[in-house]
Amino acid sequence: MPWRFPLLALGALLVTVSGVFVVKRHLERDPNAGIPDAVKAERAMRDAEEATGRGDLDAAGKALSEAEAAIDGAVDLAPEDMSLSRARLAILDRAAQLARRRQDAPLALRYAHRTADWAGEILKRHPTDERAALDALSTANGFADESERARVPAADVRRGLESAASAVPAAATASPAVQLALSGTWLRLARGTTVDLPYWDKAVAALGPNPSGLGAVPVLAAAADAAERRGDLPSARRLDTQALAAAEAEVASHPGDPGAARLLEGRLLSAADRLSAAGDAAAGPLYARVVASRRARLAKTPASDDGETRRELARALTAQGAALSERDPDAALAAYSEAAQIAAPLLGEGRRTRAVALGNRAQILGRLNRWDEARAAAREALDVATELADDPQAPATAEADRAHAALRAARLFRGPGGDRAKAVAVAREAKARLEKAVVPRNAEDRRTEALSGLEALLKE
Repeated sequence: MPWRFPLLALGALLVTVSGVFVVKRHLERDPNAGIPDAVKAERAMRDAEEATGRGDLDAAGKALSEAEAAIDGAVDLAPEDMSLSRARLAILDRAAQLARRRQDAPLALRYAHRTADWAGEILKRHPTDERAALDALSTANGFADESERARVPAADVRRGLESAASAVPAAATASPAVQLALSGTWLRLARGTTVDLPYWDKAVAALGPNPSGLGAVPVLAAAADAAERRGDLPSARRLDTQALAAAEAEVASHPGDPGAARLLEGRLLSAADRLSAAGDAAAGPLYARVVASRRARLAKTPASDDGETRRELARALTAQGAALSERDPDAALAAYSEAAQIAAPLLGEGRRTRAVALGNRAQILGRLNRWDEARAAAREALDVATELADDPQAPATAEADRAHAALRAARLFRGPGGDRAKAVAVAREAKARLEKAVVPRNAEDRRTEALSGLEALLKE
């Protein structure tokens, strides 16, 4: 049975051939060169597998100790034999897994350390070997996992990972698989520390001069977000462009694949949001591409299974409307209207999508002094938000969302030709409901903002 090492950053799995198979293959390759210790290692590994299968972990541990001693002897006799070296790596990793299963954290940590060290030694001996580089990175991440479980200081975990990533020779990085694994390790380091600039740069650089492929997209996207957090918008835009190019290449390689289409849509939407926040009109064409792509996907999706695609399209239209609201309010109104229509059949969280579109439409109509239309849209938005908040399965933030919808409606009801008494009634009801509601911590600011607005309106 193969043993798998997690390649943490990108969720991939590196399959390491079992020690039993590797040693057996070594012997079958040249029967006259059989090494007695290799035979012992193979037999002990079989015993360990069988004992593990029947749940006798003590016997499995004893057999693994015998396998380890035997394979050490075999490796001493043939130190350049890659099959035996990998068999030793697999046995050490299996011992770490067994220790973890037996809840022996100190032993699991020691074996994970030894596994990573041995993988690093193999890479030193075979610096151009793709598999050796992948094993070194994978086992380094495995050791980091074990260290974190053992509450090893974060700085020590970071140093170990950084050392492993830095030790990968340039000769091994021509392989796309190694590029992705190396980038993933730097990405993990970047996400695990606030002093992240060198790590983010290394994560991107590891992908090579022309990043491409499915795995490159999340690395570039995460680096773009980090650049924006640092206030480095030029770098964020450059990375967005690279992520878009990689996603477009993926779509070109997999025409008609909904997953590839979603990947590209996500990158277009993220880049458009970043441009829109900066007031850049270049966001418009990107939103239009997302909307067109999602319309096409919805048209191909059976009505019985189109909920998620509808929600995605409605959200894209709402984002497009927000970007257009200042420059082209009529186009924004059209986008919001379509979003509300697309989301109309949705239940649950989909009702929030519809309420947001209706509320944003009401706000623009009020700004254009189209008061009757604005109040009708605001009332509809409040009705939808109320349905969601009254649903026993509603998200915990639904009452805060309803309060904001009520505040918008009350302000419009007070406008020219409106009904001040209705505005007060709507505000009072919303305030009373929100004060009784239990709101999660991540919605506290939104709750406070709504309460403040409602109280101010009631005092006027």
